[in-house]
Amino acid sequence: MKNIATYIVCSILPGAAIAQTATIKGVVKDKQETLPGIIISLAGKQYHTVTELDGSFALVGVPLGQYTLKVSSMGYNEYSKDIVLTADTDLGSIELSEKELNEVTVVADMKGTETKALNMMKSSMVFSNIVSAEGVAKLPDRNVAEAVQRLPGVVMESDQGEGRFISFRGTPSDWSAALVNGDRMPVADEESKTRAMNFDIFPSSLVDYIVVSKTLSPDMEADAIGGSANFITKNAPAKKAVQASIGAGFNAQAQKPVYNAALSFGNRSKNGKFGYFAGGSLYSRNWATDNYQVFYGSNIDQSLSRLELRDYEGQRNTLGANAALEYKFNDRARIYAKGVYGHMKDEEYNRKTMYNWSTGWGQSIKLQNIHNIMLTDFWGAELGGELKPSAKLSANWRIASYSNHFQYGPVPFEKGDPRNGYHVVEFEKSVNFKDFIYLDENGKVTDERNAYDRLKLLDIDSPEPGYGDHYRNIQPVYENVPLVNPSDTSFAFTRAYSETNNTWEKDPITAQIDLQYAAKNNLKIKFGGKMRMKEGRRNVGLELWERNKDLSSSILYNTFKPAQFNERGGFLAELGSPYTGKLLPFLSGDQIDNFVSGLGDTLRHIPFGTQTPYFQQMVGSSYRYKETVYAGYAMAEWSPVAKLTLVPGVRVEYTSPTVEADSIITIDPALGRVALTPVRSGKSYWSVLPMLNAKYTLSNKQNLRLAVTRTFRRPNFNEIKPGAAAINYSNNDLVYGNPNLKPTYSWNYDLAYERYLSATSMLSVSGFYKQVKDHIYTAFESSSADNNGVSNEFQIPGGVIAKKFQNAPQAFATGIEASLMSKLRFLPGIWKNLGVNINYSYTYSQMRIEARDKPQALPRQSPNVLNVALYFENQHITTRIGLNYRDPYLYELNLYAVKDPASEKMLILHQNNDYDVYVGRSLTLDYSFAYSFKDHFSVFAEINNLTNTPYTMYRGQKERPLKTEYYSVRGLVGLRYSF
Repeated sequence: MKNIATYIVCSILPGAAIAQTATIKGVVKDKQETLPGIIISLAGKQYHTVTELDGSFALVGVPLGQYTLKVSSMGYNEYSKDIVLTADTDLGSIELSEKELNEVTVVADMKGTETKALNMMKSSMVFSNIVSAEGVAKLPDRNVAEAVQRLPGVVMESDQGEGRFISFRGTPSDWSAALVNGDRMPVADEESKTRAMNFDIFPSSLVDYIVVSKTLSPDMEADAIGGSANFITKNAPAKKAVQASIGAGFNAQAQKPVYNAALSFGNRSKNGKFGYFAGGSLYSRNWATDNYQVFYGSNIDQSLSRLELRDYEGQRNTLGANAALEYKFNDRARIYAKGVYGHMKDEEYNRKTMYNWSTGWGQSIKLQNIHNIMLTDFWGAELGGELKPSAKLSANWRIASYSNHFQYGPVPFEKGDPRNGYHVVEFEKSVNFKDFIYLDENGKVTDERNAYDRLKLLDIDSPEPGYGDHYRNIQPVYENVPLVNPSDTSFAFTRAYSETNNTWEKDPITAQIDLQYAAKNNLKIKFGGKMRMKEGRRNVGLELWERNKDLSSSILYNTFKPAQFNERGGFLAELGSPYTGKLLPFLSGDQIDNFVSGLGDTLRHIPFGTQTPYFQQMVGSSYRYKETVYAGYAMAEWSPVAKLTLVPGVRVEYTSPTVEADSIITIDPALGRVALTPVRSGKSYWSVLPMLNAKYTLSNKQNLRLAVTRTFRRPNFNEIKPGAAAINYSNNDLVYGNPNLKPTYSWNYDLAYERYLSATSMLSVSGFYKQVKDHIYTAFESSSADNNGVSNEFQIPGGVIAKKFQNAPQAFATGIEASLMSKLRFLPGIWKNLGVNINYSYTYSQMRIEARDKPQALPRQSPNVLNVALYFENQHITTRIGLNYRDPYLYELNLYAVKDPASEKMLILHQNNDYDVYVGRSLTLDYSFAYSFKDHFSVFAEINNLTNTPYTMYRGQKERPLKTEYYSVRGLVGLRYSF
């Protein structure tokens, strides 16, 4: 069978000479473990290769004769061995000895240094950054998104102060791919708006390597314009390995503790054939945030419609586990299995005070008592193997299955009750606001009697000097309106409701095969294919309870004896606690949970259905989908001359999505009766993606890289969804899908220079340019057409802003990136243990759209990103302080349109960016410390967010806020064991 396979491959690959040649193979390791990324060569000859992840290598097609084998690696003494090659030769294990530099030993145990990662980066055929599990362990990060943000050009998006999504080189997060073991993961979370994995569920302790690829090769997932991060889970070790850690800390905002524990164990049989690994971690943290949000009620002016003061408090528990099995039949065949599991329980209390100036809502103050438990479960299983029928031919295969599920936990009812959800108990009272400015028909300031309009404005938008609040201190001024009696100003119950959500996404089958044939030692040909089946469902509803008017009069807030809550040192203390007295008393957690059941028949339950108020708000947020992807590729790794390696190839992907949703049909306009009719959309498409990566070795320590690749970005399922709009009255918007949306394609041009200064130091400088076609963005629009289920026609409820997804015909992003990683060995004495990591990226982008006269920056693209870390490492102490900075960036364009009475055409109201939505800048500072003792033990301390930088969003300029949220500092101290 081996001879047949060899004959077939050689027949279709001209020039694959096999006569009078042999193969040299072996495994490279140090005293501790096998070493990947090590260069193997024959002195004076053009025969070279690089060790795989398991340290193995093979030089194939070498003519018989006498040679000197050389093994070159940063951090180790060069190894050489004379060989007389008369037949295939197995050198077995080659053990490298540690190199000494200026009397400072580079520890042979690669755990704890960056050397292994640098060797892999140097030998990689794509432009990449790599960090090992040992490198991750040095960082004060509990999930992989927080860990990877420290690499060059990586931007992290947070939720409640924790890393959740990642993007690269300042480009939008939808342009990036986050992979686990080479596969995109299914997505299921509270919003599920993108294909981006929410990595707050994925503990960093599960990861063996993080590989961030700035350029792609044809054997990689190509749905990644900005780049990809591959999180490789842990494998069976080369020998017995035990790791354990336990820690406890404190969250300053919550004023409550934080806990963390992790344990892993792995070993291999005496004959080395069978290996296993199992590990798990638990991260329990209390959290809290102080938040205020501002809503603007018009696209014509900057008037305020609502101010919300939100006090969040909760607890998150993240459980992670992974396991790996491996069996080596012999040097030519092995099989393995992997499993990974993540679970997060996020319990949240939200005390929300809402000041409503808008007459559309009525002048009032609302109190929302909110409690919910969010549950997310992710798992994946993989079975794979490697087969080498001959020294020249190898095959890798794997089959995997993944699942992700989000649902709400047991609030306010027992587990399993379909009425559980994001549970809100709401009270309201009417007021008359006294802080309006009155304008006549010409926009001039006048009195209330002669007013044409009345507005609540900030000081920067006021036509009257001295009027308007500063954006950091927006103060509502009002007088109470009696509820029944003149002296009665209490809040009255309006409604209780549960927003239900059951969202899941599965990739029941993901299969991949890769074949590689070494035609010559300087020519390797690789081809393969991949198939992925995806299915998902998002079910959103609303269970409503209203006062039963036949059985009860008004239900007053004071009867429940609401209490002032612990403001933990002052609400928004960072701003000087400007809302003292404005945060009113709230119900306790038990009162929220028991409110509905305790009132019994006093309340009337309205199950979710066409008769439910706000029914239309939920219909557009529910949909079902399936997607099948087939991909094939062919590529070569060719070294035409000694120092030049080319990797040309092409990847072809076929994508076939189907999305089903509901459209609303009016049956009886007079009675407001509606019905649902299912609608379906889906357009299949082919993506042809040629790629070329080139690496020129200027010297043993210098690489010059060039890449020209074509990549793409698939539309998200909610973006191509037909049917009713997804309406969010809390945010005053509705969003329609666009079934005619096209995928985004990009031609990418990359040039990079790398210089490896030592075993632990490197310098890199790169530039990139991305020519993008059909970038997908969210646009504000309006139309008088009724919604007929075609998704891109609009009906606008009063005061609600319509949006839809569109393609920008042309766009580009270009930038530079620089990175320095260096141990300062030239310093005298103890100072030579200092080191610095600095990386910076600058990105400039433009897109042209019909709605704007001038080019616009790409949404969700940050111009400047900077990471700086200063660290100290010696035999016992490792300490590091790290800074992360990100520029403000455009989040959404406001393309609100009005009808021109003369031409009957829709005209864009704003050509400038004053109504667009932005995310504010971010500047965070973290610190970590570890002290090792008794060979295997260490104590550690970690502190995050020392700067207490808020997360902000604003409209047009930072003095017009939309959202401001503070998280304060959190820390952890503990004990770690490693053997």
